[in-house]
Amino acid sequence: MGPTVTFLIAIGLCLDWAVRAQIDTLPRPTLWVFPSPVVPRGADVTLRCQGHLGSDRVQLWKDGELRDERNASWQQAEFVLRNVDDQRDARSYSCRSGQGPWWSELSEALALVVTGALLKPVISALHGSTIPPRTTVTICCQISSRAPAQDYSLALLEAKSLEPLQQQSPAGTRAVFSLLSVRPQDTGSYSCIYYKDTAPHIGSHPSQALELTVSGWLPKPILWAQTNLMVAPGANITLWCSRPKPSFLKEVTFTLWKAGTQTPLQQQTSSDLWTDFFPSVKPEDTGSYSCFYRESTASARRSEPSVALELVMPGSLPKPSLSALPGLVVEHGTHVILQCQQPHQTFLSDVTFILLKVGTLQSLKSQSPVGASAAFPLLSVRAQDSGNYSCVYYRRMVPYQVSQPSDVLEIWVTDSLPKPSLSVWPGPEVASGANVTLLCWGPSWSGTFVLDKDGDEKMLPSTDTTQDGAKFFLTHVTPKHSGNYSCSYQLPTDGSLWIEHSEPLQLIVTEPSNTLVIILSYVSFLLLLLCLLLAMLCQGYINMVLHVDWIVKVQMSESCPQDPTAGQGPWWSEPSEALVLVVTVEAGHLRPELKTHHARHSHFPDLHWALSRLGCEGTDGMDVVIQGGASESDGEGRTRLREIPRNMDSVSFSDTLPRPTLWATPSLVVRCGADVTLRCQGHLGSDRFQLWKDGELRDERNASWQQAEFVLRNVDDQRDARSYSCRSGQGPWWSEPSEALALVVTGAFPAPSISISHHFTTPGTTVALRCQMAITEFSQNYSFALLEAKSLEPFQQQSPAETQAVFSFPSVRVEDTGNYRCIYYKKTAPHRGSRPSQALKLTVHGPLPKPTLWAQPGLVMAPGTNITLWCSRPKLSSLEEVTFTLYKTGTKGPLQQHTSADLWTSFLLPSVRPENTGSYSCTYMEWRVSARESESSEALELVVPGSLPKPSLSALPGFVVESGMNVTFQCRQPHQSSFWRVTFTLLKVGTSQPMQSQSPAGTSADFPLLSVRAQDAGNYSCVYYSRMVPYQVSQPSNVLEIWVTDALPKPSLSAWPSPEVASGADVTLRCWGPLRGSKFLLYKEGDDKNLPSMDPTQDGALFFLTHVTPKHSGNYSCRYQLSTNGSLWTQCSDPLQLIVTGSELSNTLLITLSCVSSLLLLCLLLLALLCQGSIPVGSLPGENPRRCLCHPCLPCSTSLPHQPKAPREEVLYTEVAKDRPREPSGPIAEEPQGVTYVQLNIRTLNKRKANPKETPTEPTLYATVSQN
Repeated sequence: MGPTVTFLIAIGLCLDWAVRAQIDTLPRPTLWVFPSPVVPRGADVTLRCQGHLGSDRVQLWKDGELRDERNASWQQAEFVLRNVDDQRDARSYSCRSGQGPWWSELSEALALVVTGALLKPVISALHGSTIPPRTTVTICCQISSRAPAQDYSLALLEAKSLEPLQQQSPAGTRAVFSLLSVRPQDTGSYSCIYYKDTAPHIGSHPSQALELTVSGWLPKPILWAQTNLMVAPGANITLWCSRPKPSFLKEVTFTLWKAGTQTPLQQQTSSDLWTDFFPSVKPEDTGSYSCFYRESTASARRSEPSVALELVMPGSLPKPSLSALPGLVVEHGTHVILQCQQPHQTFLSDVTFILLKVGTLQSLKSQSPVGASAAFPLLSVRAQDSGNYSCVYYRRMVPYQVSQPSDVLEIWVTDSLPKPSLSVWPGPEVASGANVTLLCWGPSWSGTFVLDKDGDEKMLPSTDTTQDGAKFFLTHVTPKHSGNYSCSYQLPTDGSLWIEHSEPLQLIVTEPSNTLVIILSYVSFLLLLLCLLLAMLCQGYINMVLHVDWIVKVQMSESCPQDPTAGQGPWWSEPSEALVLVVTVEAGHLRPELKTHHARHSHFPDLHWALSRLGCEGTDGMDVVIQGGASESDGEGRTRLREIPRNMDSVSFSDTLPRPTLWATPSLVVRCGADVTLRCQGHLGSDRFQLWKDGELRDERNASWQQAEFVLRNVDDQRDARSYSCRSGQGPWWSEPSEALALVVTGAFPAPSISISHHFTTPGTTVALRCQMAITEFSQNYSFALLEAKSLEPFQQQSPAETQAVFSFPSVRVEDTGNYRCIYYKKTAPHRGSRPSQALKLTVHGPLPKPTLWAQPGLVMAPGTNITLWCSRPKLSSLEEVTFTLYKTGTKGPLQQHTSADLWTSFLLPSVRPENTGSYSCTYMEWRVSARESESSEALELVVPGSLPKPSLSALPGFVVESGMNVTFQCRQPHQSSFWRVTFTLLKVGTSQPMQSQSPAGTSADFPLLSVRAQDAGNYSCVYYSRMVPYQVSQPSNVLEIWVTDALPKPSLSAWPSPEVASGADVTLRCWGPLRGSKFLLYKEGDDKNLPSMDPTQDGALFFLTHVTPKHSGNYSCRYQLSTNGSLWTQCSDPLQLIVTGSELSNTLLITLSCVSSLLLLCLLLLALLCQGSIPVGSLPGENPRRCLCHPCLPCSTSLPHQPKAPREEVLYTEVAKDRPREPSGPIAEEPQGVTYVQLNIRTLNKRKANPKETPTEPTLYATVSQN
């Protein structure tokens, strides 16, 4: 074999490997047929092939041969077979999708059966036409005796659509199809056929239709809201009601109901699987909504109602308080109780509390307790439980009253704490010698911060903590400081827990730039010329008079860099352009002035920072004059402050910290001598708390887990029955006081009497309880309260004008069962109360309220995973200990049982397997003789993928949809496996809960996504599983990616080999975009010309710039266009700066020139001084100089003769006369007119005031300066 042949074989193998590798990267398409894979001869059939995102063409294959190819539209193509023939068209079809030079694998083969070529079979059933639910129905299909039995399969069809429901390949001429545990949705017409297994797939005529009717309620629909369930009054909201797809239902009437109303809100008749309702949105529309549908036939069967949907429109009632126990920062796996409490001044009965999480569409939980608060447990919390929570309450009866939402409560789980971020000021690239501040951002409640540098084991602790992080100062940086920095913070509640490091930040310290060196060279040259000119002009003695008035003006926004401490968290100082600092040095005294339009405390750190830059360290004792301020006036419209704050510790921003929550344990009503705990919970970051009693500070202590407890022991009805409030502090700031809490101490007055209208009643009855005072004192000074008998927790309160109060329970519920007492107490402090009345028992017959069941970590889990099912119940005063029971649909007995006095319990399913797939529910039962049991919880669908063939998932109209449009997902069983009675579940990647579940009669399920929005974009898949024993579960389908046009991902732009290249090099700019086959454009800032992509790739496009020059430098960005919409362009990518460096003089040469110029300048100055001789400063001819003017900006004379020291107590001055002869020098009695004297000493800028009477330790020299 020659070398040429060997080479060609090697090339062929490489190309084959490359093509196969590329094919593996394209997802397999999906092929399905309309109206059915079983059609009568002469009908028209549409084969639809749906490929991946970016598919630009599709091929249809028939019996392994290419039949047709066409371009894709919306990533799919349709092939229409008209007037099908049982010989020509009854074949096996598949398709594949292409993009550029690449092709995917062929889709799963689809056999098209054309009926009418063979005799029809006979169909029969072993039951009557009307069947009760859960009955197993057997349908027999018998082939004609004249037809061959071998090489044929039999299929059970839906009679009208001919959609296959089941198929068999028996050895004889008879097939038996079993419909296990039929349901009302299995009602319909059935027929059967037989057809050839091999091509051509000719089939028989369909058998006669067999009518089956299953009695019972139709399956329940699904109701959901298009927006958040917390809706502002006046906003638009859409409620969608969708139903399953039973074959016998053609047209139905949808009805929308609201709990508590007698008539339906809206009704709509439709043949679609969904409809929408547009209810008016007012606070009175708050409530529980559900929908159902009804047949538009003579039977008019109706469905079960949907699961209730809680809709909330905030109203005018006072907002509740929301608190968390044990705290706001909790460890992974522990429990958190969120307690929503009505305001103390509002005790409304018959209210519902709803817990909301910011950013979620659905309410988390709702409760309708008897008392004034509801406890919502978050059990075994995980990272996804972190977030912001709030709650509302509303009355369920007319008139509808709704509260404002509570203040947001932020919950953090330790394993999901936010990652810090690191930023640098003034920038990541600075010149050598500059000062750099690194700001590490972390939550406001963070503890210690540290800074790390790659390759350096030494960690730098923070030196200045701000509201939302810490600052690290690097002074006079050098190239050694260059490198990658990161930071971390520590929890204040756990000294051993450090959060992961921030993303690295690269700091680059550069030497002086070429431009700076050039400027220095020119400046040195100009100074040289200026000195030569001065040397020529300076002849003789220098006579002048100096009047020193040194003024330093600091413009905070122009000549001074912005202080990094100016803005901390949500607090910002006023704009700094109006702030001017004027420092005047007069007669040895420093007088700074801060000129501004508004004198605010937030400027003081900037003032101190500016003074420190002037070298004025220790300015505490200085006089600071703020012009234009409005604090304490000095009579001239100015504010004089004696001290400049060095930090914000003396500044309070009480309106920026959230108001804390105060509550009492065990109750607001306690017996005399009992112990009471007042618990104050503040915001994240609170480090101390104050307790106030009747408006006076009572106690202060440090925070623990953002809350503090104040214990009142052996309470007294005079000393402790008072009004309490608290406030939380963080650093120098304090919050506003919490809502006042009145503590009532009982036992001071005789007990009232209590009576009830009904001791035993049924749900829905109105019950009244009457409380009568036992004293005849003026009743307007007293209030009444209805209490839970054991805990004394207040349920209702009234302040009537008479000596009795009537507490009403409209429409009582089972959860109102319990023992009640009442008291009366004084409205004003001390809040002394009566002894509680006798206990009175109310019993409401009926099942207990249903519990709630949910799963952790999720409902779709891989085999071998441990799953915990949590069952929680409402808080009922009549229940102390209950038995929780877990059930699974299809099993006869309970799976597990637990007895507990808690409000919840957990059921562990260890190492789950596919047979654990199914529907779960739970109940609880009283641990008493009555043994009342609750309703079952809502069913929970648990899915564990198994070994059945994976289904196919397709989307109509396509993968990319416009916002507000509808998308329908169709999940279909594989053609080779047709299981009866399976449940299809739609999943979204990244979501632990199933999106939707359906149990249709056929082999496919449709899942609608109605009026899609940005959050609906993502990756979807589906599974199917048998609901009957043996449990069989499929593998998940291939992932289907859905994009919504207003949420298309932003492209990104990168440069190769680097964003900084030398002139003449080649540069490739790559624009990444997720939509394959789209059009890409490149933009340059300041250039109107757009550069189209030259080389499309799998996930973007390449732009080639050859032989670049400095003209190519600039900011570039790119964007892409949808292949399905030629008018829709995405937003531009973030700009990428391309730097092309040219040929310039080297730094070494420029620095050498600068040094030479400087040396020449010094030589010329020295030469000028030698030529002129000694220049006495401050003397006249014939006199000796006495003093030298010392100032950093003015050089001192070099030829002063030595003078004897003057006495310390005497200060001599020289005088300057303008128009009269000189007189002998001596002490000056008074200041001559026209003569100004200045004593200037920079060393006076220290921490003490200058004393004019104090004589300096060293002689001070003065210059005598003549004005002429």
